[in-house]
Parts: sequence; C-alpha cells; structure tokens
Amino acid sequence: MTKARIFTTAGLIHLTIATLLALTFLFGQPAATTGSALGFTPTSTSPPPEPSPTPTPTDGDDKPSCHLTITKRASPTEVLPGDTVTIVIEACNVGDATCKDVVVSDALPPELEVISASASQGRAVIEGNGVRAEFGDLPPGACATLTIVARVRDDVPLCTQFTNVATIGDLVSNVVTLTIPCLLPKSGRTATLAVVAGLLAVGMSLLATGLALRARNRAVRATVEDR
Repeated sequence: MTKARIFTTAGLIHLTIATLLALTFLFGQPAATTGSALGFTPTSTSPPPEPSPTPTPTDGDDKPSCHLTITKRASPTEVLPGDTVTIVIEACNVGDATCKDVVVSDALPPELEVISASASQGRAVIEGNGVRAEFGDLPPGACATLTIVARVRDDVPLCTQFTNVATIGDLVSNVVTLTIPCLLPKSGRTATLAVVAGLLAVGMSLLATGLALRARNRAVRATVEDR
C-alpha cells in the first residue's frame, strides 16, 4: 500500500502545483496594460502643459525672427525591465532668422538610466541621469537631433507607466509615454504554459499509477479474504 500512497500523493502534489501556476498565469497577470486597471495609479510624472512654440521676440513684426520647434519620440514605447529605449529629440528652426546657441535638455525619469547620447551637430553632455545637447546656431530651415539610448532599470515593476519631455529653455516638447505591461512577455507566457503542461502530465501519470496500485492491492486483498 506504501507505493500506492507515494504515487498518489506525488501525483496530487504535481496537479496542485500545476493548478496554482495556471491560476497565477490566468488571474495574476491581468490583461490590462496599465496599473489603473488593477486599482492603483501607475507611476508617472506630471508633464507640464505643451505650449505652442513662440518666436524669439524682435523689435518689429517685419524683422526676421527665430522660431524654434521641438519634438520627441521613443522606440519602443512598450518595454520591460532591462530593455533599451532609443529617444530622438529634434529641434528645428522654422523662422527666417538664425537661432543662436540652441541648447536642448532632457532629464530622464528615474525608471531609465542613460547609456549613451549623441548630437547631430555640436556636442551631447551626460549629466547624471540627464542629457544636454549644445547644438550651437541653427539657420532658417535647419534641424538638429539629439539621440539618447537608455535602459529600463531592472527594479521597475510591471504595470508601470512613466512620461518624459525635452526642453529648449521654456519651450517644451510633446510628451513621450513609456509603458511596462502587466502581462508577462510572450517568452515568459510560453515557458509558464510549458511548465504547467509538464506538471499536469507528470501528475496525471503518477496519480494513475497510484490508483492502479491501489486497485491491484484491493483485488489482492479481496482474493486473500475469499480464500
């Protein structure tokens, strides 16, 4: 009877673990991609309002003026801890006069750490977790870009969302939002399902063996009692 109990118990343990993993996979990783769906507010920074770019003041309306615009984009925008993100900030002079000593600043959120930075003209300076691009002068119609490669820190939890902007003085870029989804990555989901399937198979096999041994033991006992 000892073997039957061992096989049955082992089978039930495997099945229980598989069930717990399956429940965790189904209900512990919700389908929402933001923390608000779980009842808490995702981590975020409150971005400043996005003012319309204004030209540099001049003495008269008829005089040529410098008019800067700044845009920012990130790729990818859905990331996981340890992933790298490429951020591109572009400053353009859409006015009809040269913009002097253009400097772009970007203070990255604490969820990111700077790996490298480069400027299409002038120089890029990394200061702590911030980057400054000193483009110099931008003539009418010219654009310059600052490219930042950053890494998502390993301790950033799932279901986190954070934002970031870049600035030229008081001029603010569009808001870039990065999201760490609540779901496991595809590879993690596949691995979890494989483990669950394996535990189910082993558990069913052990349980079937244990039940078969119990049935055989009962048959043997009945035969002995009949004699």
